[in-house]
Parts: sequence; structure tokens; C-alpha cells
Amino acid sequence: MRVLLVDQAILPYHVPVLEALRERHDVRAIIGSSHTSSWDWKTPRRDWIQFINGIVARCTHDYFFSFPSPMIGGFWKRFDAIAPEAVMVKAYSTPIAVSAILYAKRNNLPLLIWWGSHERSSTARYPPITVIRKMLLRRADAFLTYGSLASEYLVRLGISPERIVTSGNVPDLSALGRVDVSRQSPRRRTRFLYVGQYIPRKGISLMLAAFSRLPRDRAELTLIGKGPLEHAIKHAAAQGSGPPLRLHGPSSSIQELSLSYASADVIVLPSKREVYGMAVAEGLAAGCYCLASYQAGVTRDLILRAPLDVGMAHETDDVAGLERNMRQAMQLRESGRIRHKAIAAWGRKRTAKGMAADMERALNIAVRMHGRDTDAAVDADAAVDADASARVKTAASCARASEGLTAAVAPQAPRASVTVCISTYRRVKLLLRQLDAIDAQRGLERCKVVVVVVDNSGDGIIAPLLAKRKGRFPVRVFFAPGPNVAIARNKSVAESTGDFIAFTDDDTVVSKDWLATLLMVQDEYRATAVQGFTRTLLPRNSRLSRYPPVAYIHTIIGATGSHTIELCTANCLVRRDALAGLDGPFNPAYGRMGGEDAEMALRLHLLGARMICAVMADADEPLREERASLYRYINRAYNCNQGLSHMRMEQGVMSRWQVMLKASVVLAGCIVLLPFSLLFGITGLQAVVRRGAGQVGHLSALMGRRDPRFLEGGR
Repeated sequence: MRVLLVDQAILPYHVPVLEALRERHDVRAIIGSSHTSSWDWKTPRRDWIQFINGIVARCTHDYFFSFPSPMIGGFWKRFDAIAPEAVMVKAYSTPIAVSAILYAKRNNLPLLIWWGSHERSSTARYPPITVIRKMLLRRADAFLTYGSLASEYLVRLGISPERIVTSGNVPDLSALGRVDVSRQSPRRRTRFLYVGQYIPRKGISLMLAAFSRLPRDRAELTLIGKGPLEHAIKHAAAQGSGPPLRLHGPSSSIQELSLSYASADVIVLPSKREVYGMAVAEGLAAGCYCLASYQAGVTRDLILRAPLDVGMAHETDDVAGLERNMRQAMQLRESGRIRHKAIAAWGRKRTAKGMAADMERALNIAVRMHGRDTDAAVDADAAVDADASARVKTAASCARASEGLTAAVAPQAPRASVTVCISTYRRVKLLLRQLDAIDAQRGLERCKVVVVVVDNSGDGIIAPLLAKRKGRFPVRVFFAPGPNVAIARNKSVAESTGDFIAFTDDDTVVSKDWLATLLMVQDEYRATAVQGFTRTLLPRNSRLSRYPPVAYIHTIIGATGSHTIELCTANCLVRRDALAGLDGPFNPAYGRMGGEDAEMALRLHLLGARMICAVMADADEPLREERASLYRYINRAYNCNQGLSHMRMEQGVMSRWQVMLKASVVLAGCIVLLPFSLLFGITGLQAVVRRGAGQVGHLSALMGRRDPRFLEGGR
């Protein structure tokens, strides 16, 4: 397959990856510039790389709207000369990248976007920019990301995870792979190394402030790079109030830089914003211990999720935290507890061929997805069948599907015992599919998993059917007639034996990394509860399928690690001991009308529980035909907000005056925006009407109105 790669500038460590891909495909690259301001290395010349080096080609995102349309035709002529069968674009905010995206759509070619930005690195968060970004991204058929944070960001922008391949940037091992990692020569001082630009967003001042507090005779810091802060760094070095500080100019090649890594003990990356953080990946390959901020995309995948102690992370602008990590790294080095050889083995596990394999898999997904409209509705039953067939694999087949670097960043759950609780009501077919999806979970080698199914119907047909089923995990079936989902969930909690309880529904289909991701995020953030991400699949023939409302597309949650006060039991994990302190824990008064999980989460929040989000713990929920109507969409917003206001007032979270003031202001805003919402089509009108209906629901709670199903089968 002839693949056209279009990029603003090709980085030196990407060349080995593309050459590895060229062993399987005919890759041609058109690059806007042969130079980038952040690198002084010269890009290797190859006959398959074509540089334009024009003024328009070198424009950054600041000139996004300024380049003339005839220039698009100039780019397209170059693209036509290659006659590609697929197009791969890195980023989207430069004229040459936009031209490539439009070219792929004009010529009906599969489009793959190579993506790295994430929630913590993005600066353009204004609504108009977000709308433009979504419009461009939805034209892509597949995505290749370097880092799990980047993948989560795409999911939050509305991209389906099935279109995303999570990979990672790989260092050039041609020189780093030959670095001596023994570190046997005795040294009095611990050598810290910073590699990067001298600019404010790199956190230079934070690093210098923390380093100045270290013992003068036990540490030294070397900085390699250039930038506008160079004079300030030289001034700090001249004062001599702290440990020795040395400056070097930028390295001209990876061979020269590898010598600096070989002499260093600890790499420091204190960035306030960082898309990835290549210095950490290179430092690990050289056997260095790494200290990085949480803002870098590399921190989670290569430091926090490493199978051994390879480094530590700190918060942005936390001088004391970085100083503490530096002191601890010094102690580890002085006591000989830094395992340089093991760190190098972990850093060198990622190779150019591995990333090329991920790139090829992403290209195959782009070809397969090509021709499908990203925003088109999907038949619910067909989607469940297709998704279940893909997810109901054995653990071995799932592992084989993870090629390249994806296996390295795939979640691995910590040692834990967990009970998966499912409440069911006469939906045998979907229940069996969900159980098969749970059997296909991966990354649970160190976990003990038990599934508890509670039959909430009155016929008791579930137990005989599941008695004949042979699955990967033991399944225990209990009977709790109602119908009241809160009673069923309370029964499942009472019969749970694990340290954690994972809640899901019988009509959802969880992804293969669902449970491992929930457990890993809980362990990483020491959370009481973790909320996953749920997408809704719309029936093809419903009116909502053409203009799907946001609330029916997915459960809106924050970025991974962000706090939440709501839990949805279709996809969440809770510590069992936290539920033991709650009455119920689910209130049967809400069992018929819905909202029993939100009421439980509110009480948990008032007790000081730490509840966070996990975007990549995802699941699909098909919407039945009778529920996919505009009336139900509006009525759902009214009832949910009505119940939510009752909960908040009963628990003392908000007073009646607070509810009335907030709802009245938002409702007035919806009325004002109603005519303007038509500028965004039916979807914009739906969003405003739904928001307004929700505020009416808040106000109706002040009048004592309740859903007629409230208290049916209650306490």
C-alpha cells in the first residue's frame, strides 16, 4: 500500500520508525520544513522524504486561517504526483496538514491522524477552537497516538476507541542502545541532567529553585539546550549559592547526546505543559532514573506504570515536591538501589519496529473504517453483535492482538480481589454477551475475580441458564424479586466478597481493558470510587439517529484523575469497605424512577470519599428502540434534574434559594440562546431545549413535584 505521510517537520527519531514501516508499505513523506525550532539536529536525507521549505508550508497554527486557498492546490499537486492509497497526517493545525486532510476526503482515501496532544498539554480550550478541532478530527478514519493521555483526550472529543491505536514515541537506539549502564565508577555527587529548551513552560525556574535547596557537596546539575532563559540560568549558576550548575549548548546528534545520558544518574523533566517528553524515554533507554511532572504524556506510561521503580512524578509548580523527589533519588543512588540495567531494559523495550507495527495496525483500521460516517447511527443489536464478537476473545487471543508498543502500555491491574456485580431483568441474551465480554478481560493475572448476578425478575429463569454456562470467572447467581434495581444492587453488595466492587449492567458491553483500567486508576490515585466512560449506541431508524444528542452519545466525564461527585453503576468501581458505612447502600425509593446510584454517590461524597474519572475504562450501552425518542430525551432531562435537586436539598448540599437562583439564571440563558441555537442545526436546538427542560425540573422540585414512581417498593 502506498502511504503518504504529511507533516510540518519530521523529527529524527521518527525516521527509523518510518523506515521500518517501509519494509511492509511504500511510504512517501512530504514535509513542510527541514528544520524545527525545538531541534538543532539535521533530519536525515532520504529519497522518500520531500521537503517543501516554503513560507506557507512553515506556517504554524497562528496562521491557521491566513493562507490563501490557491496554496491548497499547490499542495494537492504534490500529493497527486505520489498517487497515495492512504494518507497519514501528523497534527492538524498547519496549512499543509489541513490541506492533506481535505485532500484525503476529496479523493475518498483512508485518513490516519498521528496524534499526541492531551488534556494536560492543550492550550486552545476556547469553544470555537474546540468545535473546529472536532470537525477536523471527525474526518479521520483512525488515529495513532503516542501515549494513553492522548488516547483519552480523543475519546473525550467524541472519537470511538475502536478507531484509536495507543502507541508511544521510541528513542533512537542506534546510539542509546550501546550506552554502558553499569554506572560502576564511584562518584561523590549525584548527577542530574536536563535536556530541552530553556523556555518558561519547561519549568526551568521550578527545577532551579528545587535544586538550589540540595546539599552542595552531594549533587550537580547539567543543562543541555538553548532558549530565551539562558541568560537567567547563567546568572543563577554565577551566584554559586547552591550545588554546581553547568550549561552546555544543544547537542547536534543522538550520538553526542548519548554521551551525556551515559554520564548522568537522574533525568529531570519539570515541564508545566509537555505533549510527550522524549528526554525521559531516552534517559530510560540509557539506564537513568527519571523525575518528571504529571503534565508530561510520558510520565504515566513509562514511569508510573513501569514494572519496577524507574522514577517519580511531581505536581506542576510544586517546588517542595520536586525537591523531595530529588533528595530521594540521591539517597537511592548513594545506597546503590537504582537498578540501571533493569531501567535500561525497560526503556529499550520500545523499538522502531514495535512502533511501526502499531502504525501498520492503525493503517489497517483506517482502511477498514473508511467509508463509514463517524457520526452515523449504528444499529444497536448489530453493534452489540459486532462488538461482542470482537471482545469475546480468550485472554490469549487478546494478548496476541496487542502488537508493537500497545502491549507495553496496556493496563495491568495491581494485586486485588474484585467482585463484578450485575443486576438483570429478563434480558438473557444481553446478559450472556456481557458475561462473555467480562471473560475476555485482560491484565488481570494478579487479580481474583468473582461475578455476582442478581435476578430482579419474578420468574427466576437466570439461574438454570447460567448453571450450564462455563466461563473464565466463577459466576454466583442470586434472586431478588422486585422489580427494583436498588434492591438488586443491595443484594449484590451484600453477597460480594472482594476488596472492590465493579458495577455494570446487563445491557452494556465492556471493553477488554475495562476492569484492569478501573483497578489501575484506583491504585494510582488511591480513590474510593472510579467512574468509567460509557457510550450509547443509537438504533438506526430512530429520529435521534440523524441528529444524536450529546447525552445519548456518551456519559460526560472529566479527564482521567479528575474529581467527580456522580457515579453511574453501568460502569464504575467502588471500595467495598466504603459502601459498608452507607445505609442500604442504595435507596430503594429511587429504584423504580432511577437515580439510586447518584443518590448513593452523593452520600459517599459527603463522607469525604475521593471519586475520580477513568476515561479508558469504557463500555458500550445500546439504546432500545422505544427509548430513542425526542420526548423521552427531554423528559429524561426533566426527571433526572428534578430528582437531583431533591437529593441535594435533602442532604443539605444546596438550599432551596440556591437551587432556585441557579436554575432561574440558566433557564433565562436558555431562553435567550434558543433562537441562536438554530445556527448549529437540530443538534444545537436539542442541546438548548434539553438544558432548559433540566432547569424546569430543578424548579419543579421546589414546588414539591416528584416522579410518580418515587417510593414504589421503597424502604
